[in-house]
Amino acid sequence: MDYSVKGCDIYVSEPDLDLDETLDCGQAFRWKKIDSDYDCTYEGSFVNDFLRVSQTGKGQFIFHNTTENDFISKWIDYFDFGTDYTSLKKIFSEDETLSKACGYAGGIRLLRQNSWECLISFIISQNNNIPRIKGIIDRL
Repeated sequence: MDYSVKGCDIYVSEPDLDLDETLDCGQAFRWKKIDSDYDCTYEGSFVNDFLRVSQTGKGQFIFHNTTENDFISKWIDYFDFGTDYTSLKKIFSEDETLSKACGYAGGIRLLRQNSWECLISFIISQNNNIPRIKGIIDRL
């Protein structure tokens, strides 16, 4: 992952991240896709920290209105930027079944969520669908 700071935004280059695949796959429920001029933009929270993040092209992102310190101390870990997904996908692709999974959703990353929030979301998710779970979590 490479990043640069431009004003109040952090520009990130990360080839193995797709916001739609990661933030709307059912592992986290506090992210909402919003209209924007970019490929896609999400607003959400990690614990009590709000973020707006946009995907501007394949592997290109803007973390809006955040400081470099917040990016380093919160968002790098949350989005698991320390893990080399390119290498993992190469290893996984040696297996026929895992290769298909990598081809289908190669931009999913494991979010490093708060354990309490993750537990509560999991309990609420029982016998629900993703839009309903998001609504319940948002109201909480």
